[in-house]
Amino acid sequence: MKKIVLLIICMFIFSSALSADEYIFDAYGEITLREKVVLPDGSEKVILKTQSYWVDTLGDYGEVYCLGGYDKIKNEVNLKLICEGVNQNEEKFWGSTDRTSAMEAGTGKFEYISGTGKYKELIGLQCNFAVRYFRNTKSFYKHKCDKKN
Repeated sequence: MKKIVLLIICMFIFSSALSADEYIFDAYGEITLREKVVLPDGSEKVILKTQSYWVDTLGDYGEVYCLGGYDKIKNEVNLKLICEGVNQNEEKFWGSTDRTSAMEAGTGKFEYISGTGKYKELIGLQCNFAVRYFRNTKSFYKHKCDKKN
């Protein structure tokens, strides 16, 4: 029995050490502003503002606001946003997103470009993200970063 308990403890410590270099950020939000111009061929130029609430693997939670826009040509979107987030301790981070895919869902890159407090350590970190929309305005977003690189 002692060997089993010891094995479980070792597995827990080993798995914690493996995931210590991985940072995951989950956000749920909505598009609060969408203004667009539609061209005769169906292409669009769109300005967006989003508001989301998030949790991460550091045990933090907070809000994040993003501003930016996208160009839509033949159902493919080139989206670029700048985001400002704040956690429960008023520490802030700023980042940019970049993705090219269909509007309803997609993947791309998020890069931390500035931060205060613990987020200073994330500056320059590039993360892969995925996003999915519900009813064209609600978003489910996740990014995952490898802090070793």
